[in-house]
Amino acid sequence: MKCQLTNKRILASTMCLLLLFPIKAITQSYVKINENTVILDNGKIRRIIQIGNNGEGIVSNSLKLINQDQEFINPDSEEFSFLVNDTKLTGVSEWEFISASGIKAELGGDGAEIILVNEEAKLQIKITYLLYPELPLIRKKISFKNMQEQAIKLESLDVERLRFKDSGTGTECWVMNDYARQKSLGQFMSTAYDPVVVVHEIGQQRGIVLGNEVPGVMKYTTAFMEPNLLTTGLTDISQNFGFRQWINPGDSWESPWVFSAIYANTSDPGLVLNSVVSDFVRKHMGIRLNQIEKKPVFVYNTWEPFFHNIN
Repeated sequence: MKCQLTNKRILASTMCLLLLFPIKAITQSYVKINENTVILDNGKIRRIIQIGNNGEGIVSNSLKLINQDQEFINPDSEEFSFLVNDTKLTGVSEWEFISASGIKAELGGDGAEIILVNEEAKLQIKITYLLYPELPLIRKKISFKNMQEQAIKLESLDVERLRFKDSGTGTECWVMNDYARQKSLGQFMSTAYDPVVVVHEIGQQRGIVLGNEVPGVMKYTTAFMEPNLLTTGLTDISQNFGFRQWINPGDSWESPWVFSAIYANTSDPGLVLNSVVSDFVRKHMGIRLNQIEKKPVFVYNTWEPFFHNIN
């Protein structure tokens, strides 16, 4: 009897401790940082980013689906490109590596932040990468901090810049555009109607999705303007609505998000849109509509149910 009472007391004490100090769920990070290498891996997609020593810049050296040998990008893909005060800077320009760290974000995001400084331009950038559970997709943005004593001019920003491995000039690729309803071959420049572009390599039955969250006419996605090159970001200065952002001394500015996804073993480039991209938009992009618990009734085609009787 005494033993039973002791056990009950121990159990009661344990329950009280659990109530006072709840055990937090242990979540696995999608980031590994080893000296100058950052590995993004959520069990579906792996991207290896190399940060050079002595101002050698930053590049992506590998982009793969987990458990598959296919490599999607050429090594030394230059990560980004932009003009600052009319001078072009890319990932392979001279950048001083400041730090790399893992981060957590809302709606299941897990990733890394990499901070670099270009001493000549007196510019600090912070590149943010996010991955999400069970999706072969990586989201990315860049923030800029002006370290000069006068305002700087930022233009022609490619937030993402990848070299699609062995794709050449794109003559063996469909570029699915205009909400993926149209396909083209070879060089491609997007319009305001291209929030998502799919570059599908026909012979290899694989592709890369280029998602652009930049609003309206300011979004800009290209394919094969140079051999193997895919870009996502804001409009070029040569376009009608060319992007330009002035940043005052000591101030920062942050780009909108873009995202890239990869897929393989299908001849249907629409499949990735109805699975990976759709799941990302609904669960992780953070759009207001999907955060409303009780949604109103939506009628997309008033003609079909009501004909002329819509009042």
